[in-house]
Amino acid sequence: MLTALGVLFGALTWLDSRAANREQIELATEANERERADWQREEAQRAAESTTVAEGPVRLSAGYPFWMGPKGYAFPDALLDLGGLPWDSSAPAQEPGYRWLASGPIAWVPTSAWESDVVVEATASGTVLVQGVEVRDRTCVEPLDGTFLGMPNVGGPGEDAPPILLGVDVEAPRPVTRERDGLKELGDPWTGQLALEKGDARAVSVRFVAATKHCTFKADLVVHANGAIHRIPLPHGWGENGAPDGYTFEISGPVASYQNAYYVEAYDDTVIQTLPLDAVAGFIRSEG
Repeated sequence: MLTALGVLFGALTWLDSRAANREQIELATEANERERADWQREEAQRAAESTTVAEGPVRLSAGYPFWMGPKGYAFPDALLDLGGLPWDSSAPAQEPGYRWLASGPIAWVPTSAWESDVVVEATASGTVLVQGVEVRDRTCVEPLDGTFLGMPNVGGPGEDAPPILLGVDVEAPRPVTRERDGLKELGDPWTGQLALEKGDARAVSVRFVAATKHCTFKADLVVHANGAIHRIPLPHGWGENGAPDGYTFEISGPVASYQNAYYVEAYDDTVIQTLPLDAVAGFIRSEG
């Protein structure tokens, strides 16, 4: 009898524990949903109360590329014939190289992160305050798991005048502007602001991160000038003519297993190599 009661007591304790854990998960989920709903309401209110313009109290131009690009790129389908293709970093868009990644026949998506490097020049009279970055029109789904193409580690350039380093976790229920260190890590919410007088200019680098989802979104630089809030769209990149090359960002978080994987060595004259699937995770983590 005592043994049976002990078993029953243990079973009840286990059920109570399961119920408590389930309740904690449900509470956390509800909190995330409330936070997401609050952010969506605030986003709609901000859109109604302020302007979103390509040119306002500041002018954006291409910043110096302190970031040398993502560690890799992903594609939704399995590409079976990349191994052995020649790679030329200066090749045109139709042949494997950096232009091919950006605008070639294969719609590659950068993995894990993307950075927008801009120079912000104040064009309005009085003090212009850059107050942060806001994400909008965001959609996040499961990450791409077809083909991974790894990029070489390349040393970054020197920094005579380092840019303002900011970051945004685009998967967060409520994406906010965060501090960022030189190791690319996102820190606490950014509570400062960048003050510019007319004619002043400063480089700003914003790192957008997606660790587990495939996200598309747009982003605005939030600027206060002459008593009004302005939202200046951040370009996702710049064309060779110095003009913005689109405003929609797209990032896919890495997955545990791709269908195919390749990599490019750190040489101009090389070929695309096959990467063992069990080596992809270590390759991504090796980003310097």
